Amino acid sequence: MGNENFQLYESLDSTNSEAKRQVLNNGSSKWIIALKQLNGRGRRGKVWHSLSGNFNASFLFYPPIKECDFYLYSYVAGIAFYDTVVALNVKTKNLCLKWPNDLLINNKKIGGILLENSNAPLKMRKALVIGFGLNLISCPAWDVLGSNALLADKLKNNISIVPEPVDILKILMSLFQKWDLIFLRYGFKRIRNEFLKRTIPIGREIEVKTIKNSTIGKFFGISEDGSLILDCSAGKIFVTAGDVLLIGK
Repeated sequence: MGNENFQLYESLDSTNSEAKRQVLNNGSSKWIIALKQLNGRGRRGKVWHSLSGNFNASFLFYPPIKECDFYLYSYVAGIAFYDTVVALNVKTKNLCLKWPNDLLINNKKIGGILLENSNAPLKMRKALVIGFGLNLISCPAWDVLGSNALLADKLKNNISIVPEPVDILKILMSLFQKWDLIFLRYGFKRIRNEFLKRTIPIGREIEVKTIKNSTIGKFFGISEDGSLILDCSAGKIFVTAGDVLLIGK
C-alpha cells in the first residue's frame, strides 16, 4: 500500500459505510476520507457527531490473521491514532487512550475508533474496516451527547494551528502501517505493552458498564487476549466488551 492510496470525498454518509460498499464490490485495500460526514456512527449503533470540518476517515483492508482476532486491531489503530495526535504537537501528558476505542485530551473525548467486519463476495479473506473520527475545529455540546456521555473537546483548543484533514490522514497512514508491521512481526504482546503506555494508569478507579451490569473497581491492565482486567470487590474480572467511565480526576 503506497502512502497516496486514499480516496477523498467532499461528502459521505459515512466513511465506514462507503468502505463496506466497496468491499461488496471486491474493492482493494484503501483509505477513505470525507471532508463532511452526514451519518457517522460509533460502537453499538451510537451516533458519532461528526460536524463539518472535522476528521473522518476509514481504512479498508484484508488482515492476514484469523477473523476471530480482528478485534486486536482496535489496539493497533488506537496506538497509531494516539501517535498521530502527538505528531500534531499535543502533549502526551494531556492525551490518553481509553479502552476500548476512545481518545481523550484532559479526560474529554476528542476522537474515536470503530471496527467493522465485512464480507467480500469474491475474496477468500474477510475484510476489516476501521473508522477514525477526530474533532478538529468543533465538537458536540454536552446536551447533545447526553448525560451519560463523556464531555467532548476539539483539537483547536489544544494546538495553535490545526492541519488539514488530508495532512492528518497521511500521518495516520504512515503510523498505522508502522504499528501493523510490528503487530504482525512481534504479536499482540508488544502491542499490548505499547497500549498500556498510552492508557490510564494501573490502579485508576473506573466504572465498567456492560450489557448485563455495571461494576466499579480499579484498572488492572489488559490481558493476553485483549480483555480489560478490573480489580473489584468480587476479585479480578475480565471484560471483553463494555464502556469505561473514569471516576474522579
